[in-house]
Amino acid sequence: MEGNINETAIENYAQAFSEKIMLKHATSPTFDGKSILHLTPIAQVNYFILKRLFEQWKLEVSNIKSPYFNFDAPPVQELLQKLMNTLSKNIRLDKKSLRPLLYYAVNRSILLIISPYQYYLEELKRAVENDNLDQLQENLKFHKVNAHFLSAIIEQLKIQPNLAKEQVNDFLDEICAQISNPPEDIEPFLQQFNAFEPIQASDFFEEVEEVAEEVVEKEVKQEIIEEQPAQKKKVYEQFSEQKPKTLHEQFSENNESQHTLADKLKKQPISDLKKSISINQRFRYTNELFDGDKVLFNDVIEKLEIAASYEDAVKFLKRNYAQKYNWDYSNEDVTEFFDLLARKYAQ
Repeated sequence: MEGNINETAIENYAQAFSEKIMLKHATSPTFDGKSILHLTPIAQVNYFILKRLFEQWKLEVSNIKSPYFNFDAPPVQELLQKLMNTLSKNIRLDKKSLRPLLYYAVNRSILLIISPYQYYLEELKRAVENDNLDQLQENLKFHKVNAHFLSAIIEQLKIQPNLAKEQVNDFLDEICAQISNPPEDIEPFLQQFNAFEPIQASDFFEEVEEVAEEVVEKEVKQEIIEEQPAQKKKVYEQFSEQKPKTLHEQFSENNESQHTLADKLKKQPISDLKKSISINQRFRYTNELFDGDKVLFNDVIEKLEIAASYEDAVKFLKRNYAQKYNWDYSNEDVTEFFDLLARKYAQ
């Protein structure tokens, strides 16, 4: 289960990884564009260095002011663009200049890989605050990982160009709900990073005490078994051969002093179910629980947000979807979904 992004952990790793790369290139006094594109084995890191250079150039050009000349005139802007194209072919960085750019590139690459939602949320907010949404289109060429999210953002901005800061979260949520392709698998990228500096995705998420997912699963099973009419044994039959133990027996065998489920839920409640579901979880729940129907999934989440209690929410799901879509309560996605739901109603 995912938690909040641990920014400090990402910063520390970016620093350590950058030092390893700089040490590898210790004999190189300067770096041109070609060498930057091959600086690390992770293409995204290399392209983000160029992205940062491009952004710095745009910033410097925007700061050129003169009471005598109109730098906003189309012919001047055209010449500046040509100058940028020429400069991009004549990049030269010394180690001192490269180091902070590399650190930035590693930092942003890791975030893009492990949490594309958070990455694009930050990029989108920054573009809105700076009144520079057009920059997203120009930056597309620098994104080699999860670029389909940025493409979808750009297309939606053509329809909704006047995006306000307070609309950014809902705007991105809607895009994520419409995208058919899931985020790219993070493992190949982690292996590339790991060749220089040990890395684990779990290191980059805040440690939160997990809710007792197994207990939630068994509570849901027990409720369904107890309420199932005699002539409808479909759900019960999933567990009859396993002969699940009662909740009391589960707690007694594991640890007599174990906290109750309610106590555990109190420690890590969530206030917004929709915002607590990551992009990866959204794809998994939609496919596994709702037969790939994204519209239905979003509608169910909206209804669960306003349910009066956890019990009402569970009954709603059992009555309308559990049997219809043949939910397997030993499936990790099912138990994880109910676990999130329980945390939503923890008091």
